Amino acid sequence: YFLTPTERISEAMEYAARLKLTAEAAPDHASNVALMQEWKRDVVLFLERYRTEWAVAGNANEDALRFHADLVRANRVELLVDEKAAMNDVGAALDRIDAKLGSRGTNGNVVASVEPDARDLRTALRKLLRVHLAYIHVENTSIERRSRQTYWWMAIVGLLGLLGSLALGLQVHRAIAPRIRRLVKEVQRFK
Repeated sequence: YFLTPTERISEAMEYAARLKLTAEAAPDHASNVALMQEWKRDVVLFLERYRTEWAVAGNANEDALRFHADLVRANRVELLVDEKAAMNDVGAALDRIDAKLGSRGTNGNVVASVEPDARDLRTALRKLLRVHLAYIHVENTSIERRSRQTYWWMAIVGLLGLLGSLALGLQVHRAIAPRIRRLVKEVQRFK
């Protein structure tokens, strides 16, 4: 559930880094604004997909609900607040970048003004990545706990099965053994 979003967060961080580097590199070229708009659009698409498919906070997906219960069990519910805050920070940085890229002015001024927002965007994405790494840690702990529980249940079921088969064998022995003894006595008497 968390590996794909983590990979996408790193891609979004890469886009944010490119946006920042483009803003630093050559503010006099008009193509940089178009490139920045393209990269900003990619991060916007990531954020929309993250909110609808991968976010744990407010998600009705079965995996998200199960993981929400794991967070409650692990006493790490504060991660949901951190996730919402990180998503809001990403959205706010994207809104500021969008407003600046959409404004009319010299390309140099627009590109230069986007640089701090691109840095903020990358910082917010890094914050979201840290939340995701904490999610992965909670999920691994939960998997280990469920594995231990499964191990003990399997051991108990196996032991009960062994005891049941021994009890069944004893019942069969009690039911058949006297008849076999009588049959042996009859054969010996016949001889």
